[in-house]
Amino acid sequence: MYNKREILLALKDNINLLTTNNILEKINDNLFTSKQIELLKEHAKKYSSDTESQISYRKHRLFSNTGDRAVYEKDYFSKRGDLMTFSLLSFLYPDNNVYITNLENILWSICCEYSWCLPAHFLDAEDNIIDFNMRSCHIDLFACETGLALCETLQINRNNLSNELIATMENEVNRRILEPFSNPNNFYRFEKMSNNWSSVCGGSIGSIAMYLIKDKYKLTNILHRALSCIDVYLKSFGDDGVCTEGVSYWTYGFGFFVVFADLLFQKTQGKLNLFDNSKVKNIALSQQLCYIYDNHVISFADGIPTDTYRLGLASFLQKKYKEVKLPDIQYATNLYDDHCYRFCLSLRDFLWSSEDTVFGLEENISEYLEDSQWFISKNTSTSIVAKGGNNDESHNHNDVGSFIYYKNDKPILCDLGAGLYDKNYFSDKRYNNFCTSSKSHNIPIINGHLQEFGKQYKAKNIETLLTDNVDSFSLELQDCYDDNTLKLYSRSIEVKKNTAPKITITDTFEFKKEGIVTENFISLCPIEVLDNRVVFTNGNIISHMEFDSVNMNAKVSDHSFVNHFEEVVPVFLLQLTPKEKSKNVTIILTLS
Repeated sequence: MYNKREILLALKDNINLLTTNNILEKINDNLFTSKQIELLKEHAKKYSSDTESQISYRKHRLFSNTGDRAVYEKDYFSKRGDLMTFSLLSFLYPDNNVYITNLENILWSICCEYSWCLPAHFLDAEDNIIDFNMRSCHIDLFACETGLALCETLQINRNNLSNELIATMENEVNRRILEPFSNPNNFYRFEKMSNNWSSVCGGSIGSIAMYLIKDKYKLTNILHRALSCIDVYLKSFGDDGVCTEGVSYWTYGFGFFVVFADLLFQKTQGKLNLFDNSKVKNIALSQQLCYIYDNHVISFADGIPTDTYRLGLASFLQKKYKEVKLPDIQYATNLYDDHCYRFCLSLRDFLWSSEDTVFGLEENISEYLEDSQWFISKNTSTSIVAKGGNNDESHNHNDVGSFIYYKNDKPILCDLGAGLYDKNYFSDKRYNNFCTSSKSHNIPIINGHLQEFGKQYKAKNIETLLTDNVDSFSLELQDCYDDNTLKLYSRSIEVKKNTAPKITITDTFEFKKEGIVTENFISLCPIEVLDNRVVFTNGNIISHMEFDSVNMNAKVSDHSFVNHFEEVVPVFLLQLTPKEKSKNVTIILTLS
């Protein structure tokens, strides 16, 4: 990316990295930021230092003892939410002593924490559990986020904090983040992780270094290593710029990348410009492709079916790249929608939001994204998104060949997205989970076999056609199943875009000996079988699936799962099975 000499020569002294000029005047005239200020004030009224979340040892040990992450992390992130609240309010209202006192107490409490790393992340570069004596200064996503949050709190509130607290904060960030990262004997798993981790950690550490380190040579060394993480992150994308982890992870990883890239641009007065890169531009443009309708998004892998976007981040990107399009402002993230309370992104919702931002997405999209192998056919009456890929993608689900189908503005056949994160979810038991296994995706079960995990389980021979009247997508999926009797499984999806749109799905199977196939479909809306039709009812929208009822049996069953937010969600499963085994099976389904 950049060598050390290039970095050293580009660095400038006495650069104000965080410009807050006229911020109060700017945000008071902005309806979105005015609303966020009211939310901050409401949260502040509920806060009491006597009831501040205390991270107990019992809660700290829960992950090791039971695999539970949620209890400890609730308290951990609650404190980060309090930090966000009072750091921003102290910045906006520097004469309010109550805000400043609460901020000081929260900062002191964070500086006194045993570790900023989550217990679930006490892992070395080979994913082995680290020794107890290494944990207090171990670096993970949230240790990095915390360090950056303290640095940026100092940037905007330094004049309101005591010299003792300032020194403590700087010492703790150095001790927990910069010194371990500067040690050449330490190598961290995020330095080789081809996903959001390399961006969040590398970008945070590089940003922290630019705020705290004055020595150019020391800063150069840290930036060089941080940029190697950024390089790993960018290489995790294909040229199409799609984040296969989901929109939330796009916001997370790319958001921290943009924060770092902007600070680096300022620190070098534009000589090191990570935005001048075609792949970075395509990543910036990919968010808008993920919106199906309103706040409903493509939820493959550990995405979530409905999502919001960071207004500050999106506004900044629209200024960088005029092609960037934003959903309606009502779907912008409110500060407390983010349960991790990511401070650098919250701060930039104030600093980067602009009255000049233009809103509105394209209603009609026909796209095939070659690197991610995503097919998108979207219009106001019918939308379908299908995927190829392989079963070893970041935050993987075993879902090659699956699809999401909307009629008008309502989801009919869905992708559930992320399940509850616990110890088993990120272990060799991951695919026992309903959400991650192919049981919960719109793909068949073949001779009792589900799809398998691994990069070798992949789609091949993909063909697409995108025209004014018809979009089509076909692929072969036999390699996704560990079944040596399966010679061929091809899936074809054809979308006819006329006054009465219709989607035809054709699945073709060839076996060495007679086999049995069960078509498997998942929905959040009730399902009823009537003769040769399956009826899906979502509010005022009714969708039909026509099938061969003479030769196939239909079964509807109820299930439930626990989603990423600990909510029990009811779902409906449709299974269509030929009445007879055969060596050659063709199943044609029509959606309207």
